[in-house]
Amino acid sequence: MRLILVRHGQSKHSRQGIIASGNACSGLTELGIEQAKVLGQRIRNSVDLRDCSALLTSPVRRARQTAEILAGSLTVSEIEEDPDLREIDTGESEGMSWKDFIQANGQPTLFEFPEKAFFPGGESLNQYRRRVGSALVRLADRFKGRTVITVTHAMFIVVSVFERFNILRPGTGTRLEPAHTSLTEWIVSDGVWRLERFNDTSHIIGEVTR
Repeated sequence: MRLILVRHGQSKHSRQGIIASGNACSGLTELGIEQAKVLGQRIRNSVDLRDCSALLTSPVRRARQTAEILAGSLTVSEIEEDPDLREIDTGESEGMSWKDFIQANGQPTLFEFPEKAFFPGGESLNQYRRRVGSALVRLADRFKGRTVITVTHAMFIVVSVFERFNILRPGTGTRLEPAHTSLTEWIVSDGVWRLERFNDTSHIIGEVTR
């Protein structure tokens, strides 16, 4: 399987400083729409991406909108929503501003206390890792020998690296940060996972990167 993880385009909630792992998401900005269109053009011009036989997306609005734009460049008949591709569940904090949340709870400490659900009523980092890990194995079993594009979120992409390389926690001062509409590709063969590329943004230039 070739599993291509696409981060959604720039979203309104992130520009507004709102916590939105689900229903509070207000979708893509104009720039985010343009980023997705540029990626769609890259897909149309790339033989290795046009052979995609399935397009999956997180059901969150910003991801779904990105997938709908990309679908026009693919031959897939439908977009399938997969709830396991969502961001970490922020529980009762959904829809709050980050400013208000940090004033009440302090800075997020997901990596310092991975068993603790830092967002009240949400997932802990370890719960999220288990969800991501299970999703990756499930997709590899289901789409063996095929190319699949999934539209997901930055945290899912980062945790996919942690899970497949069995990194318990990132080192002090290190960070992975996939850009909007970047491509991260895993190749799975005979149960062996290979990270083929990470944060490929060669389709984005100039103002589209902001």
